[in-house]
Amino acid sequence: MEIQQSLPNGWHWKKLIDIAEENKYAIVDGPFGSNLKVSDYLEGTNGVPVLTTKNLDGIYNDDTLRYISFEKFAELRRSEVRGGDILVAKIGSCGKTGIYPPKMPSAIIPANLLKITVRDSVNQMYVFYYLNSNGFKNLLSEITTATAQPAFAVTKFRKLPIPLPNRNEQDSIVSKIEELFSQLDAGVA
Repeated sequence: MEIQQSLPNGWHWKKLIDIAEENKYAIVDGPFGSNLKVSDYLEGTNGVPVLTTKNLDGIYNDDTLRYISFEKFAELRRSEVRGGDILVAKIGSCGKTGIYPPKMPSAIIPANLLKITVRDSVNQMYVFYYLNSNGFKNLLSEITTATAQPAFAVTKFRKLPIPLPNRNEQDSIVSKIEELFSQLDAGVA
């Protein structure tokens, strides 16, 4: 998908895959359904967390997490999520996003989620806010298909464009967005 819209000086259109860490698991989805079955889940919390769409709201408790053994985790390691990764629903609530908290242990995502590990040279929150923008939601709707549930392919997602300024400008944009959110929260209070 090529965007022809012009950008301010110093900005460039990049593909999402270009802003992800340089490894083949920087933007991946969870394992295919038959590789992670209900029978793989453990009783209790002694294992590796498996995330759900509920976690995209920032809630990580016994009601929203399931667990698998460390051995099963080793089999599914390509779908590992680490603190700071951006999570995106790719089936059902397509485009719903969250950030896995930095102090949480490594986890696994199921097939309906994908994760993005952003390069250190790119502001993770800039990417997160962009993924929540109306402009991006419109692009995402172009690659989303609806059969039983809306869904999109990770291969198409990786190619979606992101307007990217230099790092200082990314940081300024994030600061301004967070300042406006703080003012909104204060106004609501």
